[in-house]
Amino acid sequence: VNAAYGIWNQVFPRGFNMQAGLRAEQTIRNIEQGTFKNSTNFIDLFPTLHILKKLSNEQELKASYSRRINRPNPGNLNPFPSYNDPLNLVRGNPNLKPEYINSYELSYAKNWTKHSLFATGYLRQIEGSTQRIRNVDSTSGISTTEFANVGYARNTGIELIAKNELFKW
Repeated sequence: VNAAYGIWNQVFPRGFNMQAGLRAEQTIRNIEQGTFKNSTNFIDLFPTLHILKKLSNEQELKASYSRRINRPNPGNLNPFPSYNDPLNLVRGNPNLKPEYINSYELSYAKNWTKHSLFATGYLRQIEGSTQRIRNVDSTSGISTTEFANVGYARNTGIELIAKNELFKW
């Protein structure tokens, strides 16, 4: 993986800060295993944007966007089955593509003298989501698990973190 990136940070009046970034990556992958060969070469761009607003000395609000990549590991690409368990084979997929994640977050932070509260809501949209696909041969009863890009996934959630100093020690 070859990469280049840049970040721009700007402080604006009235408590606004902004940070924008862009990362360019070239992924080169060559698989050679016996007579099997597979090559991949592609370039991706990954932008990020963070906007922070200080509401007061103790409070801030932050909105973020980032695009990320989750590349398949070598085991997920290996087309030859694993025979560790003769009834449950696992085989990779050399044509597996990476997952691309668009991540959106909205955060609130409040600080007191000995306590802090952080709340974050997030949405992560995954393009090319990788899942395990299991097929069972009805004659032999042998199951084969393979990896495939099945489409689209969405994760949403809220994270709450409270930090408290209960004792001086």
